[in-house]
Amino acid sequence: MDEQNLFESIGVCWQEADGTVVLNLKAQADDGTVGSAVLRYAPDHTQYREILAHVGPFEGAEQKAVMPWPD
Repeated sequence: MDEQNLFESIGVCWQEADGTVVLNLKAQADDGTVGSAVLRYAPDHTQYREILAHVGPFEGAEQKAVMPWPD
């Protein structure tokens, strides 16, 4: 994974063998509060295509940086 993307990202993601996309996300508010979440999108999820469009296609078992969604 590109080191620069790691610093700009909001987490990492990967695709499981059944096609499920997993997002492991972390956020920090201006007051220092930190939150995290693991989100799973199976191929039949209504937002599956939107998630894939945002993170791009996967090649095998690669992990990718997740960039912030546009406002």
